[in-house]
Formats: sequence, C-alpha cells, structure tokens
Amino acid sequence: MPLLLFSIAIREILYGHYIGVLAAMAGVSFFLALGYIQIFYNADITIDDEWISRFAFGRLIQRVGWDNIRLIRISREFGGPGCSYNVYQNQKKNSRLGIVGKLAFSDGMGDSVKFIQLMNINIVKHNIKIESVIGGVKTSLLQLPAIDNGKSEEIDLNKLDL
Repeated sequence: MPLLLFSIAIREILYGHYIGVLAAMAGVSFFLALGYIQIFYNADITIDDEWISRFAFGRLIQRVGWDNIRLIRISREFGGPGCSYNVYQNQKKNSRLGIVGKLAFSDGMGDSVKFIQLMNINIVKHNIKIESVIGGVKTSLLQLPAIDNGKSEEIDLNKLDL
C-alpha cells in the first residue's frame, strides 16, 4: 500500500497536482508509522537479573537496567483484558529506535504468571515504586498484581525463591 501511494505521489508531481502529492505522502507516512508501531507491539520482552529488554526480529531495540527504574505504572485504561505497563527510567538512554523515557508493554503474553513473578522479584530487590492508575485515580502498590484468567490477585513473595 505505501508503494502504491508513493507511485501515485510521483504521478501527481508529474501532472503538477501538489495537493494530491501531499495527500499521497501523508498516506505513505501513515502506513510507515503503523509499521513502526507494530514492531514495538509485537516485540519480545525479556526479563533477567540486570535488564528488562525489548527485542524485535532477534535484535535488541530497547533495554532498561533494574537499577535505572524509578517507577512502574500499571494501567487498565485502554479497554480489553489485561494491563499495560509503563517502566519509567531515572536516566533516559539505551534506546535504538527513538523511543526514550519509558519502556511500555502489555501483559498479553504466553506465560504472564512467570512474567509477574520475575517482575515482582526484581521490584523487591531494587525497591522500585509501583503505581496503579484506574479510572484516573493513582494508587501505590507494593507488587504487581497477578494475572489469573482475568482475575487479579496478590502473589505471596515469601513463597518465591528470592
């Protein structure tokens, strides 16, 4: 589709219709932006003892160190099941595709229970603040709520191997 819009823009330039060129180039930009967004939406999130990393097509595109996280904000504002997570950094760096300031992802993943456990272990280790935003109201939490068939419950950190 972007290639078709680009060819239409070239034709409009040849005929001197510059409004058509602007419209076609706006369409090309729109489709390219959608592709860029889809790369981030479908990227893999990896959690280890040092980093939360985002990989797309097997390449590292964003990484945040646990010691560089000042806040994790959980939100259910976008509708549908699950939560979105925004990880805010103390120092804004380690991004290769232009996104700076935060790492954002949702819990729509294969093993969300393991994800929450790994996140909570590192949150406790690094004393990271957690904030929940529901209906515009901010609430402080001690740990991320677990995901269990759409129900939210607390994980007992004493049972985890810290």
